[in-house]
Amino acid sequence: MGFKHKSPENEPSFSCPLKGEYVCVEMHTGFIEKNMKIPKKISPDNLIATIVQVLFESPISSELFLGTFNSLFSDSLKFVAASPKKTEIIPKIGELLLEPIEKGFFLDKEEKIKVEVTGNSLGFNLYKSYVGWEKYFALIGSIIGKLFAAGYIKEINRIGVRYISQFAKVNLFDSLNINLSIQLPNNDLNSAQIRTEFNEDAFRVILNLINRINQVNGELRKNLNVSIVDIDVIQEKIKLDNSKIVLETIANCHQKQKSIFFSLLKPEFLETLNPEY
Repeated sequence: MGFKHKSPENEPSFSCPLKGEYVCVEMHTGFIEKNMKIPKKISPDNLIATIVQVLFESPISSELFLGTFNSLFSDSLKFVAASPKKTEIIPKIGELLLEPIEKGFFLDKEEKIKVEVTGNSLGFNLYKSYVGWEKYFALIGSIIGKLFAAGYIKEINRIGVRYISQFAKVNLFDSLNINLSIQLPNNDLNSAQIRTEFNEDAFRVILNLINRINQVNGELRKNLNVSIVDIDVIQEKIKLDNSKIVLETIANCHQKQKSIFFSLLKPEFLETLNPEY
């Protein structure tokens, strides 16, 4: 089994893992468009994940960071213990003794935003539904700003913004601005997954397209016929020691993710998503 991928210079290169014999794959995208009109929102948003992750260095040991975070944000975030409960015992260090912190995650007061914390990372995600970028970014900014102000973050060395959209009964190859040509014995491409990595401006972008799959995590397989657009925009090998610059970088990653997503959509498909400008 093998394939040939023909692509103009500087276009993303794609891999397409498929079952069965095939001879040739041709894919042209051209979806990175400058000065395009980007909607403020679509309804429904179709989002199943809105992950913002930052990796950092802290002067506090990883064993103490979770307890310190919990103490700092006890008035604004609610801790949700994991099930089954697991308790991490924090040993006494000098005169400092912190209460044991169960493993789990945090929720904002409205229980719409999930925050996961380790000794060197912060992860934000939607919880049940997406509140929109304005409220989402405001919480992210307040947490990162407070951690910097308290001296608990020394610098941030990686930022990632990954949004995953799920569409029911949609054929991505008919709905996106991609030209995919695959020579197969029966020319039938019901289900497929395409993954690419490329650099755009100062970002590394990982794009996954999954067309018409039938499964639900944690349940028996069902005939749901869903397609997924998964875009991860990353800045890495960085050293940012200023919260303002960190937040600007997060906002830039989000904007890049958003521009790629809407550039992928054909105009006629976008109109079915009720865009608001």
